[in-house]
Amino acid sequence: MNRVTFGCMYNCGDVCNGECNWEKISVIDETNKELYSEIENLIIRWNNDGTKTAGSLTREIMNLIKTNNELES
Repeated sequence: MNRVTFGCMYNCGDVCNGECNWEKISVIDETNKELYSEIENLIIRWNNDGTKTAGSLTREIMNLIKTNNELES
């Protein structure tokens, strides 16, 4: 079965068929958009991998946040 997908109408980088909740997340501003996308990417890759634990995902996210905070300082 072929499935047609459309890019996000909010340009968040997702293929969400226009059901994106990007604008509904008021705590995400332009400065955090990149971090949000990177965390989302980690979650998607973790989900697709299927062999890593939730703890490994958490450590990756924490390292990403730490690196982001160091770059902002």
